[in-house]
Amino acid sequence: MEIKTSSLSEDQTLPLVVEPADDGLTLESLLEWVATKQQWIDEQLQEFGGILLRGFPVADEQTFHRLASRISPDLVRYLDGNSPRTRLHDAVYTSTEYPARLRITLHSEMSYAANPPQRLFFCCLVAPEKDGETPIVDCRKILGKLNPEVVDRFARLGVSYVKNMHGRQSGIGKSWQAHFETQDREVAEEHLRSADIEYEWRDDGSLWTRRLRPALREHPVTGESVWHNQADLWHISNNPASTQVQLLKHFGEERLPINAYYGDGSTISAVDLDHVREMMWREASVFPWQVGDLLILDNYLVAHGRM
Repeated sequence: MEIKTSSLSEDQTLPLVVEPADDGLTLESLLEWVATKQQWIDEQLQEFGGILLRGFPVADEQTFHRLASRISPDLVRYLDGNSPRTRLHDAVYTSTEYPARLRITLHSEMSYAANPPQRLFFCCLVAPEKDGETPIVDCRKILGKLNPEVVDRFARLGVSYVKNMHGRQSGIGKSWQAHFETQDREVAEEHLRSADIEYEWRDDGSLWTRRLRPALREHPVTGESVWHNQADLWHISNNPASTQVQLLKHFGEERLPINAYYGDGSTISAVDLDHVREMMWREASVFPWQVGDLLILDNYLVAHGRM
């Protein structure tokens, strides 16, 4: 199988676009190509941060899973993740069921975990009638664009992620059962301990957790330093002002579903986080999805969001 590579535009090199160069492409030939081009895929991801496979026969979640697992055999489930998602097939989930009218700020997936996934895979089976793009941004570039004083504070102090999960069938945010895909407290506790997460059960059946993580990380292969956190997404300032007031009135700060602090427990300036969000949106690559698109991201090098 022959391929051709390109960019979405002259000034938009993320992601690298890979398309078939010949007709008569089959799924089996694509799987064979993926199996023989692992080193090439690794090299392109380390250089560009993301690869968009476009024009290939990806028609359902099973095919998507076959391709993703051929590229990265150790796919993991979305345990302890914040976004509302439905598990479709093995480690394949809906990307998010967050209300479509709302935008999701750019972030590094599960950067609040002790060992975040190194790669992410996205697939489009039904193209949006409008909007619905997945903006992406190079975290190396962001680190160089941010105010050095902001970077220094985050680098020195890290981020403390605090979460309160209810234990009911319905409530604001995901229940702890949905977070850990289990009804068993012991199973949830085993994950929490193995993931280096401080936790406490409340009398009302809810679960409080806190974890301290770095705001910058080194890429596990290249050693490059990258901006890698979700402080901008977790912090209450990510909500509209009216929603912030409602959340604080209903829960109080200590019981908010999610919030972020510096690693020493001190308050993160909303001004600093507005600066981070503004810079990430300014530098983001945005492109419309096409049916069959398969996007591979290096999760350390590239952050993503949702339009």
